[in-house]
Amino acid sequence: MVKNEQVHYNRTPLNSEEMALSRVGLKLYELLFKPYTFKQWNKTPAELGPSVLARIPVRNNSDNRYFSDKFQALPKNGYTELVNNMLNSPQITIRLNIDYFDIRKSIKCGKHILLDQLTDITQKGLAALEYRSLSFERKVIKKVDYFQPASVVNHPNPKDNFTRIVEYKWFPNQQHLSNDTVIFIERSTDDGEPYYPVPNKRNQDLYKRYKAFANNSL
Repeated sequence: MVKNEQVHYNRTPLNSEEMALSRVGLKLYELLFKPYTFKQWNKTPAELGPSVLARIPVRNNSDNRYFSDKFQALPKNGYTELVNNMLNSPQITIRLNIDYFDIRKSIKCGKHILLDQLTDITQKGLAALEYRSLSFERKVIKKVDYFQPASVVNHPNPKDNFTRIVEYKWFPNQQHLSNDTVIFIERSTDDGEPYYPVPNKRNQDLYKRYKAFANNSL
């Protein structure tokens, strides 16, 4: 049982290595979480804040779901229809190719939610915040109903140069027009769109400085 393997600290875990050891123990940490975390972040768990591996679901039962919420669901007709319905709502106005800072004073609403990088907002010349991105390699597997046993399979083995494979054919509401299947191989990288801020002390301290500038300028 996992609880027999857990490492117990007399304080709150200081980093993701300690967090993982406190939740799953040394054996699973070395086998799964340490190599996978390094591939994902290009840093060891000891170099990352405890929040990264605090997300590990720990159960002493046979429930193999990632989430244990009582109610779990997907949109009945898929996310594409969900998003289209939102965008087609008469209560939503879409304006493209516009700089928010040029029009923000004319927007009549209670609160604004700006989805942008703090570095773009503040432009104060501080050091760059560190992010990780993903690259996706698409492959079509001919004459195979299913390539893998589930929609998402993680690959913690250090010998694999990717983190996981996603096979969308497993998801609900997919139309299968042939006996082939399509997979996407995911790799973590420093290049590309900034997806994940690196949760270490250096980045968190720098973020606070950017946030202070943003609060004063918005």
